[in-house]
Amino acid sequence: MITGRDQLSQEIIKDLTDKTIKVKDVPKRYEVSLDQAKRLSRYLKITLAANKHLSESVNRKVHLMGLKVLALADLFKNEDWEGLEEILSSVNENITRDQLKQMVLSLEEKRERIQAFLEETKFKIKYLEESRKDAREKIEQLKSIRSEIKVLTNDFQKYDEITREFLLEHVGIYQRTSQGKNEATSTLILIKRLDSLFQKKLKNMGIITYNDLKYTHEINDLDKFVRAYLERKNKRGGIIWDFEKEDRRAENKTYFAPSSPYYKKGVQLIGESLLQKIEQTKEDLKKIEEQIKETEKEIQDLRKISVKSFSEAVLASNMLSAKEIQKHGELQYKAGKWLYSKGYVVGFEVTLPNGRRVDVAGFNENREIIFVEVKASDNDFQNDKKWKEYLLYCDKFYFFGDWEFIPHSKDDKTDAGFLLKYGNTIEVCSETAIEHSAKNRDTIIFSISRAISKKLVYGY
Repeated sequence: MITGRDQLSQEIIKDLTDKTIKVKDVPKRYEVSLDQAKRLSRYLKITLAANKHLSESVNRKVHLMGLKVLALADLFKNEDWEGLEEILSSVNENITRDQLKQMVLSLEEKRERIQAFLEETKFKIKYLEESRKDAREKIEQLKSIRSEIKVLTNDFQKYDEITREFLLEHVGIYQRTSQGKNEATSTLILIKRLDSLFQKKLKNMGIITYNDLKYTHEINDLDKFVRAYLERKNKRGGIIWDFEKEDRRAENKTYFAPSSPYYKKGVQLIGESLLQKIEQTKEDLKKIEEQIKETEKEIQDLRKISVKSFSEAVLASNMLSAKEIQKHGELQYKAGKWLYSKGYVVGFEVTLPNGRRVDVAGFNENREIIFVEVKASDNDFQNDKKWKEYLLYCDKFYFFGDWEFIPHSKDDKTDAGFLLKYGNTIEVCSETAIEHSAKNRDTIIFSISRAISKKLVYGY
């Protein structure tokens, strides 16, 4: 038997290496067919490429495996050294050709999932990075405003405690928005209305001035403002805004008293409030940084999974009992036939951009996409905690099991759509209550079509 490792194979390979014989002449000198000679020639080319491009340990496996390594010929042809290293580093010489072919498919599927995951996370990371930038800018703005306020509030220390409290409640600084950013100036303004008669008096005295452009009441002289406040306080005159009083005053006039005492412009001169905002923004920034790290780690972890481990993980995630596997297949076929009868192109085991696989997927001439998740047992149904992740990629979603009534214990699936067996056909029992529609529609339709092609080409 010609294996690439036997003595006859080694003699032929040596002659081919020394170029003392042509491939077409090998059957004339040795008891092998032309097809076997061609296989040995291809194997020789593979070993030469392995010597040049693969690591020592992997290269050794190529020689130990013999002609079985021809199952990886396409990877050698495409110079996919990374893929070859990944597959060959996780196998031994006892592996079969069929197992190697399956690992090539697993490598392709793993790469597809990584690519889909990267596409999904690319937008997430972009959003997080923008959020991080915004949070950092917000912190700097808040710090700037706080330092501005700190300078201004130093002037308040010369007044008594009650006066300071009055100033902190009613006096602030002007803040304007420029190109989406908040900017503060050192101009002191009223942020809370005073008694209208008192405020009018302050205007007449030139202590405060209304700025028509900024829509603010600017305080021209803080000391004069405080003296006027203390004088009115000593005379027991009205100082604080009182809506009921102001409403009565406005009855015989042409204006209405505002219900809120606060002006829209201005930043309050209370350091603690700003400090809390800064700390909260820092917390938000910290969470954003953690989310970015977690997402980057997910990508790294996915890249590190070996093809063998990846294949085993896929099998483990779909592991059912022999009886359940049979029932699952029957239900899957039934759901597929039902969708086909409704005018849908139907694919099975379709891989989605988020890496998940849906049991039955179909699209019609209107490009409407339907997913059906088949459940072969109650335990299988109860363990599905991620069904909502399918909703991003379809227009309709249903669970379908070996049941004639909707399961009593639905837990987190009360909003899901359900299909029920009805004689030899299927009926829609309920639609998914959560509003959703397919995004990446072209990608999903292509994935369904590819799943159909894979079934035709490989038989599974």
